[in-house]
Amino acid sequence: MSTCPKCNAIAKECTATECEKCGIIFTKYFFLRKKKFIEALDEIGQTSLLSAEDIFKDFVHRYPEGKPEINDLTFKITTALKAKESGNMDEAERQLRAIKTKYLNLKPAIDKELEKTEAARNTPTPLEVSIKPKIISKKEPHGFEQHEKQGQESEEKTTLIECPTCTKNVSPNAVTCPHCGEPLQNVPPISLFGQEPSHLAGLAGTIILVIGVFCPIISAPIIGDINLFQNGKGDGVILLIFAGVSFLYLLKKEIEPLFMTGIGSAGLLCFTFYNIYSKISNISSNIEKDLAGNPFRGLADTAIQSIQMQWGWGILIVGSSLLVTAGILERRKNFTASMPGISSS
Repeated sequence: MSTCPKCNAIAKECTATECEKCGIIFTKYFFLRKKKFIEALDEIGQTSLLSAEDIFKDFVHRYPEGKPEINDLTFKITTALKAKESGNMDEAERQLRAIKTKYLNLKPAIDKELEKTEAARNTPTPLEVSIKPKIISKKEPHGFEQHEKQGQESEEKTTLIECPTCTKNVSPNAVTCPHCGEPLQNVPPISLFGQEPSHLAGLAGTIILVIGVFCPIISAPIIGDINLFQNGKGDGVILLIFAGVSFLYLLKKEIEPLFMTGIGSAGLLCFTFYNIYSKISNISSNIEKDLAGNPFRGLADTAIQSIQMQWGWGILIVGSSLLVTAGILERRKNFTASMPGISSS
């Protein structure tokens, strides 16, 4: 059972899209919630991390179901700022970088805090200045050697990034962290020939449906194999129209309507199968009545029993099923995209 994200009312159907109690449309509600959350992040990023709690108050008031995620983010920001104030610069920098990796909208404000952290780390206290005089070692490189060494160290630091989960250094080109397995990049779904699974299912279903129209669906004595096309007079013409409409939707990259063309194809197949089966049953009944006591009745019964359903039905069922599957996959993808998506995990 699905529940309303605003009033927690339980919907009668798990596929309900509108709350019967408060009247909100789920997809629109999720879209607005995601938009408001991004606007709040942008506002914090342009001002200061210290303003996060005040800015998030309005968001939590409108969308209370997002409070756990907001509380978690606010706690991480507060912990990082407290670590900086207490002088634990390494811990503060680690936590700030982890937050920036997950919430890119906060990057301007976090970069300001990182600059303050770096400046505080490099500024010695009066006590350190008084008891630690500068000692120049003879082995310390000077001039060009020192500049080259600093350049190499800087390059080594910039070529690695920090994993937000385990905080270990990894390559910026790594898809996942080799230490903990945390995804580091937005990896697109596995696809073939650059197409998404729903597109491939729709294309395969369209092609298979066209092929199935010309495959044998029934065999009869003397007549031989029969397909749904029947020289342009059978139900196969309608199936070809369904396939053509599906192909046009594929060209326009509109996959959801394939659900309807698939359902239409499946419904037509069920009607045709029932129609053929009824005709065979009627012919058998008429022979039993008309040829009662006739010596040739046995031949007629043998001819009726020789009528067999053929493998073309399987091809047609697979084609229509793939069209329905493509539409369902696309609907699921679009519904997921409309969710608030506060965190990628």
